Amino acid sequence: MEVLNSYYPVLYRCPVVKLGGYAAHHKLNGEVLAYLDFGGATGSAKDGLAEGMLALAAQRGDLKKGQPVVEASGGTFAAALCIAARRSGHPVYLVVSPTLPGERQKLLQR
Repeated sequence: MEVLNSYYPVLYRCPVVKLGGYAAHHKLNGEVLAYLDFGGATGSAKDGLAEGMLALAAQRGDLKKGQPVVEASGGTFAAALCIAARRSGHPVYLVVSPTLPGERQKLLQR
């Protein structure tokens, strides 16, 4: 069985691509690798950030099972956090600007 130093690489697997052409074009020594972080529910890198944040808080004992998560955001991180928190059994309370468009509010409530 593989022993990992961190759980972050397995939150969800995304490909790592060697950018050999880019490195050669710019005459760079060594390798340039790109982690294609688009495999989460919202399709943004914020999915892994939200999942990792909750997992780390739970691992450290700062986030107890079923404890609410409060976030002051209405953007893509809020959407990623809502999905990650619901998957891990935490209710989410978002504090958003009253000027947040109605469609965005409905999306976040779903």
